[in-house]
Amino acid sequence: MTNLDMLRRSIDLTKKIELIVIHSDDEDLKNLYFAILSAKSKSEIREVLLEHIVNLTVSKLLKQKSSRIKERINPLISLSE
Repeated sequence: MTNLDMLRRSIDLTKKIELIVIHSDDEDLKNLYFAILSAKSKSEIREVLLEHIVNLTVSKLLKQKSSRIKERINPLISLSE
């Protein structure tokens, strides 16, 4: 039985999420999942989610800015050659 079959046959939503997270290569997803599991109250879960969203947003914005800068610089480099 493959992991996909196990996922489809699993009825428990928590188990499905756990299987997805365990087999994921995304460290941010794993960290978020385990942080939510370790939270003791709704307010802690809310705090974990907001922190994750802020960190993810900042990371994505920095990557976008970096790619925009590269787009501006690379054409100039190719013209000078």
